[in-house]
Amino acid sequence: MARATGDAVVPIDVDLQDPPELILPMVKLWLGGGQNLLSLGIMGEYLGRVAREGRNRPLYIVADEGRPVDRKTRHTKPNG
Repeated sequence: MARATGDAVVPIDVDLQDPPELILPMVKLWLGGGQNLLSLGIMGEYLGRVAREGRNRPLYIVADEGRPVDRKTRHTKPNG
């Protein structure tokens, strides 16, 4: 394995306990896992950008029961 020059090494036992026919399906699963990691990285980058942009947006306050909100104290104004 020290002299391997490829991207992966597939060790096989000499007693052929693991059949060589499984090498190709294992490589396909390995490549598919890389695609999953890539898509997770892209989604994480997007969500991080959305979170950074959201920090600079103003806070919107919804008054309960239709009463107006005092912008300085951010509390609802009493009726009357």
